[in-house]
Amino acid sequence: MPDDFANNSRLAWLDLSGNSFQGHLPFSLGNLKQLSYLLLSWNKITGPIPNSLFNLTQLTLLDLSHNRFDGQISSSRVSLEKLDSLKLSFNDFSGKIPNSLFNLTQLTLLDLSHNRFDGQISSSRVSLEKLDSLKLSFNDFSGKIPNSLFNLTQLTLLDLSNNRLIGLPSQINRLSGLNNLDLSDNQLIGPIPSQISRLSFLRNLDLSHNLLNGTIPSSLFSMPALRFLSLHKNHFSGRISPFLSNSLHYIDFSHNKLYGQIPPSVFELGNLTALMLSSNDKLTGNISSVICKLKFLQVLDLSNNSFSGFIPQCLGNFSDNLLVLNLGVNNFQGNIPSVYSEGNSLRYLSFNGNQLKGVIPPSVINCVNLEFLDLGNNMIVDTFPSFLEKLPELEVIILRSNKLHGSLKGPTADDSFSKLKLFDLSNNNLSGLLPTDLMKPVEINPNDEWINMAMAGISPQILMKSAYRSVMFFIGQRELEMQYKMNRIVAQCRQKCESMQEKFTEKLEQLHTAYQKMAKRCQMMEQEIESLSKDKQELQEKFSEKARQKRKLDEMYDQLRSEYESNKRSAIQPANNFFSRNDPDLFSNPAATMMDNRDPIRKDWTVVTPSTPGPREDIWAARQNSSNSGPFEISGGSPAKQAGMPVDVGNRRTGAVPSFRAGSGNPSMTLRNLILSPIKRTQLSRSRPQMFT
Repeated sequence: MPDDFANNSRLAWLDLSGNSFQGHLPFSLGNLKQLSYLLLSWNKITGPIPNSLFNLTQLTLLDLSHNRFDGQISSSRVSLEKLDSLKLSFNDFSGKIPNSLFNLTQLTLLDLSHNRFDGQISSSRVSLEKLDSLKLSFNDFSGKIPNSLFNLTQLTLLDLSNNRLIGLPSQINRLSGLNNLDLSDNQLIGPIPSQISRLSFLRNLDLSHNLLNGTIPSSLFSMPALRFLSLHKNHFSGRISPFLSNSLHYIDFSHNKLYGQIPPSVFELGNLTALMLSSNDKLTGNISSVICKLKFLQVLDLSNNSFSGFIPQCLGNFSDNLLVLNLGVNNFQGNIPSVYSEGNSLRYLSFNGNQLKGVIPPSVINCVNLEFLDLGNNMIVDTFPSFLEKLPELEVIILRSNKLHGSLKGPTADDSFSKLKLFDLSNNNLSGLLPTDLMKPVEINPNDEWINMAMAGISPQILMKSAYRSVMFFIGQRELEMQYKMNRIVAQCRQKCESMQEKFTEKLEQLHTAYQKMAKRCQMMEQEIESLSKDKQELQEKFSEKARQKRKLDEMYDQLRSEYESNKRSAIQPANNFFSRNDPDLFSNPAATMMDNRDPIRKDWTVVTPSTPGPREDIWAARQNSSNSGPFEISGGSPAKQAGMPVDVGNRRTGAVPSFRAGSGNPSMTLRNLILSPIKRTQLSRSRPQMFT
């Protein structure tokens, strides 16, 4: 995220939400001292929140939700005196909530849901006198709900769901202005405190998925504003009390231990959209046709109880809003409701596990949105309902354990049963050949334990190709009278089918929850992959830039190396010195000396070189006898050792012919000895100062 915004010190509103910003928040955002609104939600920002952000004293709204922030929120002092709304939901924060967040006196909304906060909710003094909404759901909080929360008298929404909280304090009635209370998916135990009914403004109450027990307080049914009441999956027992208020829209008492009859007052709730009383086992009695007065009903689930009598025929067409009708696993008798109006919204229809007779009504084809049809385990006498192929959304057909007879007819259209996932006709009286068009051909393992069978008139391979859409076929046997002859059916097949049937609704709920979690995880992984790809691209660009810089440095190094070698050669062989000037080289051509070129008188003198025959010991003797004053003496040894230097030590360029002592050799020999001698030049210059001028 660029930090250029920090250069505008007068910026008051910054909204970058709904983008794909990555990386950490720049610390320089703390320089925006006039900033009032900062919205960065729905991005991919990572890392902790910089402390500089908590020093923006003019900030009133801070929204960092739906990002990838992590780590702990700093416990240092927070100077957000004017902050009104703080949204940090859907991130990866962890640790405990710092007490500093509970001291923001102007705060009205605090949303920390969908993170990984843990530990106990702070029980210290909470100075959030103006707080209106507190959302701490989907974290890992544990322990009791602190009493300090019940001092927030302005609170209208309290969501602590999906944690590990225990206990339901009776002080909850102190939140007199509460509209929404969600404590679902915790570990609350004990009865519901009767004081909760004093919340006269409460509209939504969700206590599902807990360990609450006892009877359901009758006072709940007289709360004037209550619309949503969910006590699903607890341990409540006893009878359902009459409803004294008609404000309820949603009732879910399923998966408890309630018994007795449904009070008639339930059917007087004219605004009711959902009535779910499934899996209480001991709810009994008849279902009155008065239920058809609930014109807004969308979900009616009375399954897995002990209801009896006849199913009201009006249930098929009393409401165009009905989505789910589940009366399965009861003791109903009579016929299936025969009339289903056109344009209805029905998606789930189950009368499984009753004692219904008659035929499958053709008007079912009016349920064009139907996805799940379960009429199994009844006493239906009919042929296979071929008209079901006209239902385009149908995924599950369960007609097992009835008295269906006759043969199966193939579909009349190519797209028939195109979404079918489960097809169960087992334990019926069907006969004839199995139509190959009923199954879509694909490859499948012939040893699959679910459908390893051989049938008359059709090869096992074609039958096994039914797994194209995870379709499972169960076509049972009727001893030898049937033309369907199964050689082998795995024993566990039926057990699996029955278990799946009993838990189908529950499994659907679990799968849906798992799918949502997986979809969220996949979305986060896709975002992570995208982030890593961009990081990789940035690294590649940086690597290319560094490679270019390296090549330039290599070129500069080669150039400097070349200049260095050139300067080194120039220093070793200077252009104007004694050894490099144009005078003849004394060593490479000893026959021509400097004296020969500079003094024509000496051209006839003999040149002594290292190759000249004769004794050479005089050189070392000259070195031994040299001194810092007086004429240069050579003595001892061969005649050459008796040679002396010229008597005249004056200027040799005056024209006088120098004289030498007896035994002296050619002056060139003396010059060469001087050159080769290690005697210091400064010492020679005192005895013969003008010798080389």
